Amino acid sequence: MTILNASPGQTVHLECHGRGISLTVNEHTDYTGTALWDSAIILAKCMEHFFPIEASKSSPHHQQTHSGGNDTALKGKRAIELGAGTGLAGIACALCNCDVVLTDVQEVLPALRASVARNLGKKDEIQVKELKWGNDSHVQATEPPFDLILAADCVFSMELVEPFVGTIVQAMAPSGVALIAVEIRSRSVSAEFIQQASQFFDMRKIPLEVLGGAYLHPALAVWCLTFSMEDPWWDVIRRWPVCNPQQQIKALDNQMVEVVLADPPRLVETAQLKTHPHSDRRKADESDAKPTYLRKISSWGTYGGTGKFGTFC
Repeated sequence: MTILNASPGQTVHLECHGRGISLTVNEHTDYTGTALWDSAIILAKCMEHFFPIEASKSSPHHQQTHSGGNDTALKGKRAIELGAGTGLAGIACALCNCDVVLTDVQEVLPALRASVARNLGKKDEIQVKELKWGNDSHVQATEPPFDLILAADCVFSMELVEPFVGTIVQAMAPSGVALIAVEIRSRSVSAEFIQQASQFFDMRKIPLEVLGGAYLHPALAVWCLTFSMEDPWWDVIRRWPVCNPQQQIKALDNQMVEVVLADPPRLVETAQLKTHPHSDRRKADESDAKPTYLRKISSWGTYGGTGKFGTFC
């Protein structure tokens, strides 16, 4: 979800790995990448939880790298974020001493580059590149394969599911892992993603309760994808069972009911309020009383209708 009452160029301050991250967001454009979504918060939290930074005080360079010289299980790995938008997940990954390529469509890159420069400075290990899903030359320009693939709120349009999944297949190393954070808005789009992804990958769901109760919501999930019959480098995922795709698709009916009945997830709003308890953001008036979740969806379309970013049904 995007920020409540976000205005063009608003700066949002969050914290990950004990370090502040500042992002400029603008939800008043035709590009979803200029907004900050709850699923990006979830993915950054996963990076913080599963790849904790361990201070390496013995290193003479421990204050000279983009992660402060601290080591994590991602040290020496290569990662790519697809549809990076504001770059939150990729920045959180970069703080783990991981080489990261953040990608998005051309129109989003200026804001993404500014976000990376503000939070990470100019580092050879951090790159920003154009990548339109399904474009082979764009994928090859990122120099795959990657050990880790990140994506937040990229499953929202039926026509983009196939190129999105195909890009993951092209970019991921045989032993690689993909963490795909989703916010479920459409049963049909979610089912299509599960159907297509399960043709190539073993699919596991990360139990979000390990992150804390604030991160639990029926609309939010993080899929962990690994190539079938391959041995992934990340041992942690063996704790979680491989999902049956058809059972997951059948479960979407009940899940969609829970999503509609539940209060909207407001992780971004909470992060904003916690960081700026006395901010001068204007108070919501009657026109702003509608939850952010519903205001954003209504700007695209409605459940069962077609909006400018896809079909919701």
